[in-house]
Amino acid sequence: PFFILSKILGGAELTRFHTALGAAYEEYANRLTERIAKNDQAGKWSIINGPTTKNGEQLADIYLQRGGTGIMFEHKGQRPGTEFLRGGEGDRVVGPSSELLSQLDGGNHVSQKNGSAHDKGLMTRGMWQQSKAGQKLVDYAQNHLAEKPDRLFPILTMYCSLVVDTVVRKAYLNPLMQVAPLYQEEFWRPPQWINVGDLESLAAMSEAGKLDFETLLNEKVAKFNDSRFDFFLYQHKKARYIDTKLVDEGKSILDSAALAFFEKKLSSQDEL
Repeated sequence: PFFILSKILGGAELTRFHTALGAAYEEYANRLTERIAKNDQAGKWSIINGPTTKNGEQLADIYLQRGGTGIMFEHKGQRPGTEFLRGGEGDRVVGPSSELLSQLDGGNHVSQKNGSAHDKGLMTRGMWQQSKAGQKLVDYAQNHLAEKPDRLFPILTMYCSLVVDTVVRKAYLNPLMQVAPLYQEEFWRPPQWINVGDLESLAAMSEAGKLDFETLLNEKVAKFNDSRFDFFLYQHKKARYIDTKLVDEGKSILDSAALAFFEKKLSSQDEL
């Protein structure tokens, strides 16, 4: 569907579409995160949507804190471009750009501000953003929640179906974290990448009273840090939880999309 839309839409219209898609995904992912935070079996989390500094710098898409533990989320709603799908360089998938990598390989310092500005990768841009915002978010939490977090879990969620597996982490992402350097302060825990389907599963687990999110993340970091999150989740729970809200509302969502694109609801044949 996205390839077809890219052929139909052009220029500013395509840009507006991708911007709207990203905003819609961020809103949806924030709702899932709120469900996790409100139903955690170990206790509710404080929730701050879009924490922002006094000068207007957004520090996270959504932030959770309970006691001395904070969890910051960056939601990425982009899709891999046709260049990557055709076998091209794929800067928008893993990033950074060739120019930025050349600077890093040459031992040159790249600021986190410049890194986040010039890395458009689905898997990597959020790393620069979170690293740049980390200390400011710790200070923000101390001022707004009256408790300073001493552990900060950075989580990046993705709408696309690409997954961060052991090879991607060990061969690319972990070395990038070292050479950049990213996530270097003592309060950081290693970043985790979660696809939207697994975020939905976590929300369903939480509402079923089966999720202690902090314990889950601690185990992931301690024992399975480089593993795919979906593999770890299955190993931990031995089943995939289905988000019944998504199933229940699926028909109305599809009808709304059909009305927007085709000016009619789905027929019974379409539903089959």
